[in-house]
Amino acid sequence: MTNERNLDNLMGGIDAEMQRLGWTTEQGREHLMKYYGKRSRLLLTEDELDNFLLYLQLTDTPTPNTPVNTEEQIKAAIVVFPDAISMASPELNSAIDIACEQLNEFVDYLQTLDPELEHHEAITAASITLNLLPRLFEANPVLADGIRQQCQSIRDNRP
Repeated sequence: MTNERNLDNLMGGIDAEMQRLGWTTEQGREHLMKYYGKRSRLLLTEDELDNFLLYLQLTDTPTPNTPVNTEEQIKAAIVVFPDAISMASPELNSAIDIACEQLNEFVDYLQTLDPELEHHEAITAASITLNLLPRLFEANPVLADGIRQQCQSIRDNRP
């Protein structure tokens, strides 16, 4: 019974967040296909539903045709991240979007290396790979220097 209640709470939360963002059912479906390879929330696991709800809660940009109510956005941010309000910025949101896109491309790449890998398994493999990167850089000074140069280039392009 608790599991059903949790699923109902997750579904209700997703409905509320999609409405807050002005997402249509089709936009939700597109997101599910892109990130989970599934066309319906009913096909998601409880963890995937929880992840989708968190994504929606962290998304602060409504669709272009939805009027923006700044007061509602601030209230939503306070509920979701009370400690991170000062960190929200267009630059941060852009960086998060880029990171998510790149991570998804890497997950897709991992699935080309092992086509039998399920999407959530590929995400786990990507996570493990990210965790191993510092040791790889420490063992390969040339790679570490390349990363430092990338960081310098990013700093140099600050407005």
